[in-house]
Amino acid sequence: MAEQKSDFVPLHNSKLLEKAITGKRKFDHITPVLRELRWLPVTSFLKYTLGVLAFKCVKGLAPSYLCRRFKTRASVHNRNTRYKNTLNIPAYKSASGQRTFLYRTTSFWNSLPCEIRECNNLPIFKRLLKEFLTSF
Repeated sequence: MAEQKSDFVPLHNSKLLEKAITGKRKFDHITPVLRELRWLPVTSFLKYTLGVLAFKCVKGLAPSYLCRRFKTRASVHNRNTRYKNTLNIPAYKSASGQRTFLYRTTSFWNSLPCEIRECNNLPIFKRLLKEFLTSF
């Protein structure tokens, strides 16, 4: 049997791959390379994917089983507060509960500026989110 090569690149090899693409040496700094390629660092990319998935869930573009999990604070209680349009963050006391998809996604969504959260167009949202994540 012939072995098939995988297209998957392990995360620890991604920096080497980025340097190979741009022709940089092994010990050159990676941050200028990422800016040149207009790529996000790994932690920002993970936040980007969370943000896009949260957008799809809030706007009803994701599968219904995911959309049902996200509730606004106004749907949880009847009090009129300034945070009524933010997502209700589940109450987890343990660190393992705070690593769940729902907790991380709602926390990140609520931390976004209003002008990004109120966007209704997915391509525009992606552009604004990328600009927000690269502004740090």
